Amino acid sequence: MFEWLKKIFFRSSTAADAKPSAPQDRKAGGMQEKPCRSCGKPVSYDPSWRHIPNYCPECKAKYRAEQGDQNPEPKRIRHRCRSCGRFFTFPSTVKHYPNYCRQCRGKFRAQKD
Repeated sequence: MFEWLKKIFFRSSTAADAKPSAPQDRKAGGMQEKPCRSCGKPVSYDPSWRHIPNYCPECKAKYRAEQGDQNPEPKRIRHRCRSCGRFFTFPSTVKHYPNYCRQCRGKFRAQKD
């Protein structure tokens, strides 16, 4: 009676249905290694990361020191206020992006008090 449901939910375990195995060169915890582009030292990374590093931490620090990029100026982000619709900017170093401009935040704080 429910053979069609069984076919959908309970696939037969044949060799054609089996998923390919994971690569054997993975280390414990899913971390992988690749060589640094500059010095060749191994750089550990997780394949699920959005950005996989190309350089080891020592080479990154050396490059930043050469470029004078130790403390870069934070980027300014432009955002639209939810209340009045005006655009406002704020530094990218804030932990939580604001939804309201300074004038509207002042109004809401005055209403709360």
